[in-house]
Amino acid sequence: MWTTPSNIGRQESRAASRRGFLVAGLAGLLAAAWLAAPAAAEPMDLTNAKARWVSIRFEMSPPGQPGQINAVYIAPIQAWLEPADDSPQRRVIIARDVVEARLLEGYNPVPGTFSDYVWAFDAETGHVLSATLAGTVNRTLDWGIVRTHVKAKVSFLMDTLGTAGYRKPRSFLGQPVNYFCEPGSSEGCVAVAPQRYDAATGYVNAVGTIEVESLIKRLRTFSTIGEAIFSEIDGDAGSEPRGQQAAAGVSAVLHTVR
Repeated sequence: MWTTPSNIGRQESRAASRRGFLVAGLAGLLAAAWLAAPAAAEPMDLTNAKARWVSIRFEMSPPGQPGQINAVYIAPIQAWLEPADDSPQRRVIIARDVVEARLLEGYNPVPGTFSDYVWAFDAETGHVLSATLAGTVNRTLDWGIVRTHVKAKVSFLMDTLGTAGYRKPRSFLGQPVNYFCEPGSSEGCVAVAPQRYDAATGYVNAVGTIEVESLIKRLRTFSTIGEAIFSEIDGDAGSEPRGQQAAAGVSAVLHTVR
């Protein structure tokens, strides 16, 4: 067909129509995707004293970078929030079975030995007064010629009331170790400042220690499981916790540790 001004006009008109349909279609898809996308979770409200389920995403630093913050988070874990009597304190309790299966999977926990992971918050200041956890893990020790397996008791204690520190990672019998140190006490101690709970984002970074006790040696290392984002959960996430989890919440000791 010969190209004439009228033909050119009709072709341009059809092209413009196709572009219009394409733009409209893309706009519709984007709008549908936006409507279907879940809304961002609301940060945990410490001023709300109602007992309820909340969600926690923990930041897990690589073994050689214990001071890394706000980088790699695991999938959300459910926890139970409850008030502490008539005080402004709140307890957030992660059940022991969830601790072993989700949070400490890489530590090789001995099943059934861990306590609940209990966080004690001051609702007025946002400070973590304590975050405690204890249990037994299996460790593989490399002696160079043979490897042996030993059980070690571990106790975690963290808060946001003071700065903690660690030394450059070292190897102890084939295991990477980040020894705990008091910032300013000696050269080579890397300080990690805590961050109290941020009500606008749900972020908190509690710092502290892991006490490790085995038949071979006792160690005091830097803890990396005190950094997390706490969020509200819409609707009913389940029934009130019973048994070990509830008991741990009632008997949790709420105190400053520094």
